Amino acid sequence: MINRLNIQQGPFWDNLTILSACHLGFTTPTNSIATLVNTSNAFMDQSLFVVPSAGLTVSTNRFHDVFSITDPSGLKMISRSRQLGLAWLPRSPENRKKLALFSKAFEEGQFGSDVKAPSVAKPDLCPCCSQAAKMRVHFGLPNPIASILTFCSRSGIELTVTTGNTEGSLTISHLPETLEIKNDHLISVDSRSRIDIDFSHLHAICLGQDFLEANAQQTITLFDSLGVPTLRFHADLSQVDGRWQKILQRQNYGYQILFQTR
Repeated sequence: MINRLNIQQGPFWDNLTILSACHLGFTTPTNSIATLVNTSNAFMDQSLFVVPSAGLTVSTNRFHDVFSITDPSGLKMISRSRQLGLAWLPRSPENRKKLALFSKAFEEGQFGSDVKAPSVAKPDLCPCCSQAAKMRVHFGLPNPIASILTFCSRSGIELTVTTGNTEGSLTISHLPETLEIKNDHLISVDSRSRIDIDFSHLHAICLGQDFLEANAQQTITLFDSLGVPTLRFHADLSQVDGRWQKILQRQNYGYQILFQTR
């Protein structure tokens, strides 16, 4: 069962601390991250909903479509532009009951079991990009991001992963444990999170350097066919030791490979 919520009629976001420990699904048009978060320390900063312990920031004025769901009890949200989707599923039965009671105060309308909440809108691919994606799958070209994540997994290198857009952002730590490629999707899983990247929309990969808390970082940024950055990986520069660059330079992967100079 799906219920539409009217989040304009009360302090909706302020009370999301009741979710406490929960599963969060953070979905953009080209990738998604599922991770464990705890909203107990969440707060509002003007129009921003911030969960500092989870590396999560949400621009609340960009959201209107919010739905409560049952079996299991949770919340689904979709931004006005349909460029960001959020799913919240409390982990404990007690908090699921609290959420169900909380949601009733905001219920606006009820839908049948055959109705689904709106989903994130994927960008249309031009004929050239669509054909290139099909060719990469057809010829089984190796995926450089899969090779880089495999290297990090074998070397025990924990990554900082950032995704999002103007409507929200998420930053997590991720140590790849299992990797799987399904058609144009790369799925990386560790004990706390799952990253799913849709490579049919990947156009360019940029290797660069940055600083995170005064530590030199090697970065890889993924761009879609419109030149929009969609996902970024950070790792300690000394741990990577030039291996990412060697992987990207090894062969033609069917993507535009960029090397940023400082």
